[in-house]
Amino acid sequence: MASRVVLFASHLLMLDRLSDTNRRAFFEGVRTFSPAVLATFSWGLVTGVAMTKSVLTVPQALGMSFAVYAGSSQLAVLPLFAAKLPLWTILLTAAMVNLRFVIFSAGLAPHFSYLPLKRRLLLGYFNGDIIYLMFSKRNFPVGWQPGKEAFF
Repeated sequence: MASRVVLFASHLLMLDRLSDTNRRAFFEGVRTFSPAVLATFSWGLVTGVAMTKSVLTVPQALGMSFAVYAGSSQLAVLPLFAAKLPLWTILLTAAMVNLRFVIFSAGLAPHFSYLPLKRRLLLGYFNGDIIYLMFSKRNFPVGWQPGKEAFF
């Protein structure tokens, strides 16, 4: 039964187009990153509750969730909205909190610099604190390596 589920999932995700190495790396990445799913969901729930219980309306909170990638910057600017500070202060605060993504990008650049820009942007979208740390923990060599992109 489990093999049928994996087969269905791989067909659904078009994993059958991947090489055996990339397919194995993909599922290894899923196993590695899966414990972070509950933590990410919890963080999203906490952020969502905080935003709806603050000065934002539900539509504003939803809009902010779609427009702002990091929950930590969303939480950081809520008191600034409540204090009715100028927009430049709010934007600067969010930018400062999100500077860690620049550091993550610098750490990942040697691993994926050979990829086209569109592909790097797609990988960058899925990057985050936990994902970056778990990927870094694997100590992949820099440059191209079979399965590295599929693992990420």
